[in-house]
Amino acid sequence: MKCMKNYCLNNVKGCINTNVENCERCNDNDLSKCTGCEEGFRLDTENNICVKCKEGCATCSDDNNCGSCGSGYFEKKGESENSAYDIECSKCLEGCKICEDGKSCVSCKEGYYISKESENLICVKCPEGCTECLGINTCLKCNEGYFLTASGHSALCMKFIE
Repeated sequence: MKCMKNYCLNNVKGCINTNVENCERCNDNDLSKCTGCEEGFRLDTENNICVKCKEGCATCSDDNNCGSCGSGYFEKKGESENSAYDIECSKCLEGCKICEDGKSCVSCKEGYYISKESENLICVKCPEGCTECLGINTCLKCNEGYFLTASGHSALCMKFIE
């Protein structure tokens, strides 16, 4: 179960409002104490606050050391081998949701489709008005204010005219 922003999961009462911004889990006995933060934040237990990790980190031990990379980032191999919380995260190619390196995508963000370019898979922006597509001529869903129109082997999103 996942709670709305600024509500945290408590095993006894379910989702409860918390005064700790970006807190995801609360102490069962003391609802004002945060025990876990949202992705991209770490818990500062001394001050009972969630502190933002550096850009690209999903988890971190302090402000500068990543434990894992967030969505749209990948772990640079061989950069650092000091500890589990000393990972270097680099940005994926534009449109990549998940990538294994800086050259090829595994899956794309909304509004992009996967395409093969030489030996690599890249994410290409869908045509104007498309929120989901299979290719340059195949829209599956349209943005608000657009409608889907099909002709032959293509389906595109056209803007409503007022």
